[in-house]
Amino acid sequence: MKLNSDVAPLDPAGLERRIGVKFTDKQLLMDALTHRSYLNDTTSSYAVCNERLEFLGDAVLDVVIKHHLFRTMPTHTEGRMTQLYGALVNNRALATIGEQLEVEHYMRFARGSGFELRKEKSVHYMRACAIEAIIGALRIDRGMGVAELFIHRFILPRLEEIKHSNVQDPKSLLQELVQSDLQITPRYEQLESHGPAHDRVYTVGLFLGLLQVSTGTGQSIQIAEMGAAAVALKERYGMEARN
Repeated sequence: MKLNSDVAPLDPAGLERRIGVKFTDKQLLMDALTHRSYLNDTTSSYAVCNERLEFLGDAVLDVVIKHHLFRTMPTHTEGRMTQLYGALVNNRALATIGEQLEVEHYMRFARGSGFELRKEKSVHYMRACAIEAIIGALRIDRGMGVAELFIHRFILPRLEEIKHSNVQDPKSLLQELVQSDLQITPRYEQLESHGPAHDRVYTVGLFLGLLQVSTGTGQSIQIAEMGAAAVALKERYGMEARN
């Protein structure tokens, strides 16, 4: 995958055509397309990366999508709406939108072999962050209505597909989210067991890297692992999964 590594990005007007919106303040769009590594390559004191806009875009996504789910799904539980929300806005989902828009070809990032953006995981994460930053920039430049139209055009169309997909078990869903967000695989470790052989209870810890994030108990290690994954889903992602 060849990416644009020049100091100046390709003409972002191409991206404006793709999303169907012209920015009044072109600098906002440039900021949304500036990876933090680019700051190492420029002497400009005005250059900023897209992380602040990403922060704002994440909040806009939260409000727009949760409001849409609440308004259009009056019979769905909080847990089910949370699950659908997570499936719409996780890094993998947003990266797919970024790939559709070929957003990386309009971005500014560091030159040289020191920045290995060509690695698929890095490109994947960069696309997702850029989509959130673009939403944030739209909110500032054109208002909440235009930002909402972008979300309805590019993100919410996947909702029907997600609604009819099979609900994943907690371990599978957590692994998918963690691999997408952190590029690591959750690890389970038996911490203790007690009780007679015919009625044993196991306690399992769930680790992300070296950090233990949850525990689960059950009469088998598998059940305990499922419980630990369900706790992590709820606490880390605000999601619920069913076996």
